[in-house]
Amino acid sequence: MSLVTPHNVRNAIKNVAYAFEFSQQLSSDTVKHAIEIYKKSMMMTVELPRSQPIESMTFQMEGTGAFSPSSKMLAGVSFDRLLANGEPEWSVTFRPDAFVIICGRYESWSKNLNKAFEYMQIFSKALKDVAINTIGLEFNDEFHISDLSDPSWMEELFNVKSNYLTQDILNKKGAWHLHSGCWSEDYYHKDISLTLINSFIESLEDQQTGKCHLNIKHLQKCRYSEPVDISTSSALENARVIFEKAHEVNYSFMSNLIGTAMKTRINMEDK
Repeated sequence: MSLVTPHNVRNAIKNVAYAFEFSQQLSSDTVKHAIEIYKKSMMMTVELPRSQPIESMTFQMEGTGAFSPSSKMLAGVSFDRLLANGEPEWSVTFRPDAFVIICGRYESWSKNLNKAFEYMQIFSKALKDVAINTIGLEFNDEFHISDLSDPSWMEELFNVKSNYLTQDILNKKGAWHLHSGCWSEDYYHKDISLTLINSFIESLEDQQTGKCHLNIKHLQKCRYSEPVDISTSSALENARVIFEKAHEVNYSFMSNLIGTAMKTRINMEDK
């Protein structure tokens, strides 16, 4: 009897995020420009029907030395469409520190990347002259575990000889987590100087529902050697090359971590 169920019938990917971090905090004028672009695009208002502002609060020091709220400022905005469970199917967010696109209905790498780039091309016009210093890709995979107290679920899910697991974990009952990270100088693109790679592997029990999960987060943050302007077509094409490389690195990580039988269930191929 199987103890492990992938996140969905196609794969185990809960969501994937494509991100660009800013060198400086985003201005309210840039946020307003993004909102204007959204309102003028019928495609955007249909595909991402919800629009929510992100506000920040400024505080003023009073004579007593205490701080009191002074005013609210428009710090960002989020456009999205939700799944039945309330999580984003797709979202485009201008945060104070980053431009982030999240896909919560993952079908295939090429199909979802093409859709993400549609959104990037439309909204990058709002980011003209905004300096980008980091580009990032994050995959979140999830498996449902029927019983964490029975450690045999790990043999069903993992490659037990994986470089990313420790031997003491493989017989552990209950919740646990592993975190690893490194700076990589592997070649991503000529514009990238250094890449941070982090992985988080965590088994846990939801205290509200009582359901058990195995969550795998794999994050790559690539630092540009010089800030870039992603409103240009050349910068976006270079970003696509970097995302493609980051996807290869993620695939290699998952291929080493997941066992052969489970790869078949989640439509991964050994390469």
